[in-house]
Amino acid sequence: MSAKVKENEMFGVLVAILLVSIAMLLIGGTVGFFVGRSYGREETEKKYAPKKEWEEKKNKFIENKEQIKNNNKLIEKLRPYEFRRSKVKEALDETSRSLMDLNIKIGTVRTRIEEIKASMVEYETLVEEYEAYEYFLKAMSKDGIARMIIAENIGVINKEIEKILSQGVGFTVELESSANGKAIDIFFRHPRSPRRLIEICCGMEKTLAAIAIRAALINITTLPRSNIFVIDEAFESLDPEYVASLVAILDYLKQLFEIVIIITHIDSFKDIVDYVVEIERNEEGYAKIHE
Repeated sequence: MSAKVKENEMFGVLVAILLVSIAMLLIGGTVGFFVGRSYGREETEKKYAPKKEWEEKKNKFIENKEQIKNNNKLIEKLRPYEFRRSKVKEALDETSRSLMDLNIKIGTVRTRIEEIKASMVEYETLVEEYEAYEYFLKAMSKDGIARMIIAENIGVINKEIEKILSQGVGFTVELESSANGKAIDIFFRHPRSPRRLIEICCGMEKTLAAIAIRAALINITTLPRSNIFVIDEAFESLDPEYVASLVAILDYLKQLFEIVIIITHIDSFKDIVDYVVEIERNEEGYAKIHE
């Protein structure tokens, strides 16, 4: 009895296992079927997706065929304008480059204008200075202020010259204004000869006349004057006839000026001056003063 029960139990277990196995097989097959079917559908969709997309585009093209034709016509119409636009753009670019070049030139010209303006200011200043210098030269020339003053005071000057030459010289000179008033002539007067221009007189007569005129002008001026009278190499043409007259003139000059300096190479002047300063050149070529 017990053995029979055990056999029945074992048979029941085997049947249960077999049922479980069959169930598992059935479940696995069903799952595999559904999984395989799903995978196959995805692959099919991927395979026919381009065709579907093309079909969609085709349908869309068919739907918009007229609009596309119109657009193409518009594009053809716009081609000449596009060409003109490109030409206009090129012209605009060229104009922009030209404008830039012109701006550069304008800047250069403006700089040059400023330089010219500065030069004009400098030029005008130079012209003013030149005109002022020209007026100064005219004023200082022989026909300038000096001649005007001498012409206006010629009588006073002649009296002073006569006063100086009356110190034992034996002749006199006088200034005389020309007929047109533009020149002043100097005339020489000697008791034994007719009146003549100083230009045709001898060298010593010219020298004494020049000293007298210079001393007279200095003596009558109201301007500050020097107390020194210098005669530089004026007696190279010393005439023995006028030695006494020269000594008399020098004595009179010592009354007018504190110091009278005579620069000369004539040794005979050592006897008529108060003080002698000799200047000699030594063997080394340097000047040496001997008192």
